[in-house]
Amino acid sequence: YFRLSSIWKTRADGTQSQAVCRTTELSGQGAWSPNGTIVFTGLSQPLRKVPASGGEPEPLSKLDEPELRHSWPQFLPDGDHFLYTSIGANASDSTVYLSSLSNPAIRKPLFKAHSRALFHNLGGDGGLIVYQGDVSMLAVPFSLSSFSVVGDPFSAGPSVAFNGQFGYGWTMSYYYRIRPLSNGGALVISGEDGRKDEFTYS
Repeated sequence: YFRLSSIWKTRADGTQSQAVCRTTELSGQGAWSPNGTIVFTGLSQPLRKVPASGGEPEPLSKLDEPELRHSWPQFLPDGDHFLYTSIGANASDSTVYLSSLSNPAIRKPLFKAHSRALFHNLGGDGGLIVYQGDVSMLAVPFSLSSFSVVGDPFSAGPSVAFNGQFGYGWTMSYYYRIRPLSNGGALVISGEDGRKDEFTYS
């Protein structure tokens, strides 16, 4: 997590917080590979990597026109390949890419999207990549052997993303988003049965 211009790690119980590296960004997104590498990005930067044990960040990607930033990295099960979204000035310029720690110079465009893309493992050869479409959440079949999209996208539920950010339950039975309020925010949970619960916080 980001705090005090640094990336920190902590135990699941919230103890033993430790700074991993310094960063110029006050906030951003990151992903932790099982091989011990953290990939992260700020609000207006390409991807960088750093050992989870600590060290100096190294560039992992570079921005090309008309890219503004590389966002929302997520590792695939092999711990080497990862997804990220290239955000452009216009939504039509934004694309979800596949790249890898072992060969970061090669990046493979998967599909157009202006949101986070999350891989949901269905076992065997692959699973689904879930992302925000124009009017709803979408899911597209993805193969882990060819590292490619192997089907057409289909609706995966109502639109719940805010600024491209969303999450889903491990069983894909619910989605959530954060809705900003003047005095805090709200966690909005939408279920497959149409139920919607909202929890405010300050």
